[in-house]
Amino acid sequence: MPAPKPSPRPVARIAAAVLGGLRRHPALRAGLRSLAQPAMPLLRPYLHALPTAEALGYQRWIEVHDTLSEAEAQAMRQDALARRNPPLLSIAMPAHETPPALLRQAIASLKAQTYPHWELCVVDDASPSGHVEALLAEMAAVDPRIRWRRRTRNGHIARATNDAIGMARGDFVLLMDHDDLLPARALHEVAALIRQHPDLDIAYSDEDKVDSEGRRFAPYFKPDFDPELLRAQNLVSHLGVYSTRLLRRIGGLRPGFNGSQDHDLALRAAAATVPARIHHIPRILYHWRQPAQGSYSKREAARCIRASRAAVMDSLASAGEGGVVLQPAPLAPSWHRLVHPVRPPRPLVSVLVAMPQGGRLPECADGLLRRTDWAALELVIAAPATAEVPRPTDARIRFLDVPPGTSRAAALNLAAAEARGALLLLLDPTVDVLSPYWLGELAGQALRQPVGAVGAKLMGRDGRLRHAGYALDPAAVVRPVLPGAMAGDVGPGGMLALARQVSAVSGAAMMLRRAVFEAAGGLDEEALPHALHDVDLCLRLGWRGMRVLHTPFAMLLHRGAPDLLPGDFPPGAAAMEAARAVMRQRWAEALAACTAEAAGHGGAVA
Repeated sequence: MPAPKPSPRPVARIAAAVLGGLRRHPALRAGLRSLAQPAMPLLRPYLHALPTAEALGYQRWIEVHDTLSEAEAQAMRQDALARRNPPLLSIAMPAHETPPALLRQAIASLKAQTYPHWELCVVDDASPSGHVEALLAEMAAVDPRIRWRRRTRNGHIARATNDAIGMARGDFVLLMDHDDLLPARALHEVAALIRQHPDLDIAYSDEDKVDSEGRRFAPYFKPDFDPELLRAQNLVSHLGVYSTRLLRRIGGLRPGFNGSQDHDLALRAAAATVPARIHHIPRILYHWRQPAQGSYSKREAARCIRASRAAVMDSLASAGEGGVVLQPAPLAPSWHRLVHPVRPPRPLVSVLVAMPQGGRLPECADGLLRRTDWAALELVIAAPATAEVPRPTDARIRFLDVPPGTSRAAALNLAAAEARGALLLLLDPTVDVLSPYWLGELAGQALRQPVGAVGAKLMGRDGRLRHAGYALDPAAVVRPVLPGAMAGDVGPGGMLALARQVSAVSGAAMMLRRAVFEAAGGLDEEALPHALHDVDLCLRLGWRGMRVLHTPFAMLLHRGAPDLLPGDFPPGAAAMEAARAVMRQRWAEALAACTAEAAGHGGAVA
């Protein structure tokens, strides 16, 4: 009798442990590499099949959080059949010379849906070989939900997709490539969202990729709609859902942006509706097939990036945001950095620093006054008076004497009241400058009318990330995004390399327009004197409809202790827990919403 095969789960755990150990011990890794060097010519063809630790982790996540049981699938089918007037979902698919096996698999993933009320609108974009036409005719003959037509001339992806949209009879169109896959629950989740939001105009889901062996990898757990991030990358992408009326009103896809026609569509569609009609489904509902290694040329990739940047520039021009420059994002050149230059004369920036004791310059002063490319600034230091310490005479520095025991929030409010600048910058005294242009980046973002507050990227002395924005967390109220990442890390979905919306930014480096700070009532020094007053201010700005942004293009060094973020003044677990209790009561609804999103992601929300 043959020996039983080992269970794949223990093997996966062992492999993950081995790979993790090699990563943590470079010397061991180097030794094994030298031993294996003579055998490399024989091993190389097989190495690509070895899963990485990250892939093994994602496979485990799929098993636990993204595997549909037969009982769950049957319940979804019964629910769909019991509904009165279920929405008809139209899937628009352009096809051109698709390998038959891949096209069959794509359509099979539709036929396996637990939601049966769909139609597939396929347009064969004049494929020269004829096998696409034959396959579509064959499959349409056995399933009336499959409808197709053939173009007599090749019109490329935008025109072919528009033809498919023109065939749609449903109120909502889903865009699907001819070789990709939908998980069985995809249309069920879309229909559920439509029932919840009948005025829906745009919806999008999380997505991952699938290789030639059918292995899923590279999940992208997306945030809720972020117009800032949409310009930096195609946030909507897959699975993209649009109301048919909106698509027809804006004219569908534009042929001039082939290669990034879907990014151009998402930008124009978002501009033609309001954020309340744009919704994110926090589930992976699309498997994006990746081409075999080497089959996608650099020339094609460059063409797509150029088309995407052209679409973004057109979006900016249509919105009347003149003078905005588009550049490649330094850490992620296939995505975009938007620069918002400040036209002269530059406004005065009042830098507000709260010190536990007065009479001396904070650590941030030298970098601020001597190594920052922004002449129009003043430094307002709020601190208890210390008569025996001489104070500097620089005209840009003002000391504001506050009573001993004044909280950090109260000290910053007093400094803001004395400030003369149109822009206010809350700054921790232990922050230092890494680049002269950081203040211009913050100011360019903060002066934009939709923006309420903007925060900088803070790095520790060990080269690890201290702050790149806060995410809401029902237990701790907020938690830092990807703490401990390195300075050059891009992060999932580019979250550390692109400007984007966040729930809150740290008061260790936060800029606002003075009018915004005053309209919001400043920092809550009564209920939140020592901690989380910066987070509370950001949430109040969001409640007022303003955006809170984090920009990685203003990077600073934070020399303070990590546990002092956000601004714990004085530090103490009791002060922080008291602040959390206030925030849990005040922002219960927002915290509950983030709990629901985390449940949809299986706890994988960044």
